Amino acid sequence: MADARKGRLVTRLLRAYLLRPSAEAENRRPSGGEPFGSTAVRDDGMNAIVDDLSEYRARVVHARVTDSSETIHNSSDRHAAVLIEQLFVAAKQRARVVCRRLNAAVWGAPLVIAAASRFLAQPGARLEIIVGDPESVDFATHPFLVEFAKLSNVDIRAMDRSVDPGLDLFVVDEKAYRFEPDPNVPIARASFNREEIGKTLVSIFESTHQFATRITA
Repeated sequence: MADARKGRLVTRLLRAYLLRPSAEAENRRPSGGEPFGSTAVRDDGMNAIVDDLSEYRARVVHARVTDSSETIHNSSDRHAAVLIEQLFVAAKQRARVVCRRLNAAVWGAPLVIAAASRFLAQPGARLEIIVGDPESVDFATHPFLVEFAKLSNVDIRAMDRSVDPGLDLFVVDEKAYRFEPDPNVPIARASFNREEIGKTLVSIFESTHQFATRITA
């Protein structure tokens, strides 16, 4: 119990650090305007800077290819799928996920599954997932889990609620990431080259992982 309390404290401290007001540089505007997607891009296009999916994808791909430290925002399932796909494309060794419900509309998208498959086929690649609310996930039919859960280089665990980090995250190779500060509000931040934030997200993952229970396929 003491270890669980310590784990909970660690995740809260790390989350506070990640979202600290002094991290305004994480939201800095590139020359010429807002970071793309920063007005909470919606599927209905309201207040959207980038409301065309192909344009959004092209800009995300450009950020990956150029190893940009630019902040990318999203608040739609379609844009989330594009970001997760491109994070898998960028990944070389390790991909870590903490996700409350593992939204099938995002994680089950064909482009995400194809990119994850290519990543996992690389020598030494490993994917670790911690599901925050396993009761809400149908492991027998979820497209992503059906495809990958039985692979030897995929580890899936259930979160101990006592150390809930209070955010959803996906971080690859300690520098590229996407995270939702509030898992109940589908607004995310992402970047392909922010090592400080990437390592903080890895620390949150590890603090959560030590109290997570492995789910057998």
